[in-house]
Amino acid sequence: MPSRTRRPLLALVALVAAGVAAACEPAPPPPPTGSTYGAPPLGGTSYAVPSTARWVAPGGANGGAGTKAAPWRTLGYALAAAPSGATIVLRAGTYREGGLEVPSGKRLTIQSAPGEVVWLTGSDVMSGWTSSGGDWFHRGFLPTFSAGSLDRTLVQAAFPQAGDPDLVFLGDRQLNQVGSRTAVVPGTFFVDDPNNTIWIGDNPAGKVVEAATRDEALTIRGAGTVVRGIGFRRYATHISRLGAVKARANGAVFENDVFSDNAAAGLSVMSADVRVRYITSTGNGQLGIHADAAHRLLVERSLFRGNNREHFSAIAASGGMKVTGSDGVVVRRNLVEGNFAHGIWLDLGTDQGTIVRNISRRNTAAGIIVEMSVTEVIASNVSSGNAAGIIVSETSGADVYNNVALGNERPLYIVDGVRAPLPVDITVRNNVFSSPTAGSGRPLFIADDVNQRRSAATMRVTTDRNRYYRRSTTTTPYVMTWANYPNGKLVFRTLSQAQTRTGQERTSGITENVTRNPYIEDEAAGKYNPPPGSSLHTAGVLLPGRVAAPLGVSTTTRVPIGILPG
Repeated sequence: MPSRTRRPLLALVALVAAGVAAACEPAPPPPPTGSTYGAPPLGGTSYAVPSTARWVAPGGANGGAGTKAAPWRTLGYALAAAPSGATIVLRAGTYREGGLEVPSGKRLTIQSAPGEVVWLTGSDVMSGWTSSGGDWFHRGFLPTFSAGSLDRTLVQAAFPQAGDPDLVFLGDRQLNQVGSRTAVVPGTFFVDDPNNTIWIGDNPAGKVVEAATRDEALTIRGAGTVVRGIGFRRYATHISRLGAVKARANGAVFENDVFSDNAAAGLSVMSADVRVRYITSTGNGQLGIHADAAHRLLVERSLFRGNNREHFSAIAASGGMKVTGSDGVVVRRNLVEGNFAHGIWLDLGTDQGTIVRNISRRNTAAGIIVEMSVTEVIASNVSSGNAAGIIVSETSGADVYNNVALGNERPLYIVDGVRAPLPVDITVRNNVFSSPTAGSGRPLFIADDVNQRRSAATMRVTTDRNRYYRRSTTTTPYVMTWANYPNGKLVFRTLSQAQTRTGQERTSGITENVTRNPYIEDEAAGKYNPPPGSSLHTAGVLLPGRVAAPLGVSTTTRVPIGILPG
């Protein structure tokens, strides 16, 4: 065991919920580059600078005037020196700082200078490498962070180093950590803690090698603080510390920021009324965003890609974003893709949650999952190429409308588990469910009770006006599984069998054994709407008010089967 002090693991508690009020806010203006999701490349913002702004630049001097002509040198100094209400402007450069804090009672705006690239980084350059036995080592590695202790259930056996937050980069390439000197090969590193030594398997000649030496970037404790146009990367945050950047004050705003290659979550939100807009969160070790007790959190127009790089287990709350214990959360118009776990995950009291107009694709677990919550809206989302499209687990009062679930191993899975609350009143309307290209053997629609006590009818699952596509009835032989406990479950090979036996799907339709999905325009091109001229554009049932409101349509507007325009 490494000799550095290991902090005890804090309980990774719950996160998320929803609210029509936040869902119906006017959309913000488009990002500077005109892109749909995520922050523009750093340097792509141009925020107005007030005449009273305090300036910071790598070549400045703390203790001076803090003007553009005589800037301060560090953000840490600026946070302490600037008065509440001030704007702090960071000039271009890399700020190797950590453990920063906006104190309680101080509201600040922290932004990049117009057109300038600003990074806060948790790593330092490691120079002075010695070749030995085909590898290279650097002595004198003395980071300021504590690695912490770890509940081993949070780590998969195949990725035993996930819980150790050490990070090493060769140029822009992150190396993979191994557990012993003998395991070092090209592309990997090992930290010999007792000897304060880093080993790498690549020749560092002519390259910049950096290792994380700080564990946290910035904590916001001042209500209403705004952080915009800034990048945060390479912080060795242990998962017990949750995120490299922490929102711990109500009303904080993060806009056009980048969170990348941090050891745990990029951003952690544990306060109310926080707004997260146009951020990019990629390659973080555990999560793009963690949130708990984050009531009325809004996450929109953001990009979450390649998170859970360390491959923590699902128990560790890993993936694109996870929110628990938060009422009125809104997640809308985000792109969540290629994460190594769930994409969008609401759990443990995500009451009145709203998940609308997102694209969640190619995640290794569910694209969208809601667990142990009540009164959820899941509408007009695309969930494509995931292990599961949409999962509604132990959740009551969920409205699943106008989603498109394409190429997932399980398109829709409604399940009662071993915990409370018992799911009731799940409404499924106007969706498109399709089989994966190669087939999976799984039904397109599963409603089940793992306790084998209740039927889907008892759970009040109702479903109609959907469209099903099976590329091949050979590779995808079943349309639906329907819980019928205590008398087992019903498995249907055809939609007509499901209609007859369950009384559901009376006006739904199915297309089978054709190579092209007739219910979407062009999946390969990312055009998930109904084909031009299709009758599907006005074939959906009218939306109830709590579904229509966050989608910005009237309850009397004719809507499609599949995602809504806009």
